Amino acid sequence: RQMCLQHMLAACFQPRDAAQRREFDRLWHASNIAAELCQQLATRLRLPDAANLTTLLVLSFLGRQAAAALLPDAEVLAHMDVFERAQHEQKELGLAAHELGHLLMRAWDLPLDLLQDARTIGSLRFDPDLSLPPEREAGLSLCALCAIFGERIAGGDLADSLFDPLHDPRPDMQALRHRLALPALAALSAELRSAPVQRLLDRLTGHAVQSTL
Repeated sequence: RQMCLQHMLAACFQPRDAAQRREFDRLWHASNIAAELCQQLATRLRLPDAANLTTLLVLSFLGRQAAAALLPDAEVLAHMDVFERAQHEQKELGLAAHELGHLLMRAWDLPLDLLQDARTIGSLRFDPDLSLPPEREAGLSLCALCAIFGERIAGGDLADSLFDPLHDPRPDMQALRHRLALPALAALSAELRSAPVQRLLDRLTGHAVQSTL
């Protein structure tokens, strides 16, 4: 289901030039990496409905793809951090990518709970006070974390597979970090260091490096 959805979304946006093609490829790799990592971690953490979480995660990249399609300067996006990119999208398009994705999903008549959760994954990077249903908070927070992982790996920006999100000082983790202390995610740091997840990260990191060569 995840791969079918990714290919469907990729088919919606056709690049107009080589720079936009590179940005689309980077986003496709990021969403693939994020979804695979989320599936593994959600299963190991025994979060409910891991398959649905990966679907939401892939959908959360829709706005990023749409913004890359609409912006005339796709190449500069790869060099911006998450806040610079959101400000650039707001200035040029009138709204940030996760809100653009929400509008598209509404236009496609996707179920309300699905499109709300997909938007929330993007919003979690910016709003530490965002109120979430307790039964959904752990899963959506994990999705947001895996999206960050996916983007960093796809961009060649995660040199160490022993990355610890609880001690990451970068801006895109600031709003999310306190949610990673939820009881349902208590084993997250240990799972990130487990042999199966380390093997997965090593493989994903290797694939991402090859794709950027």
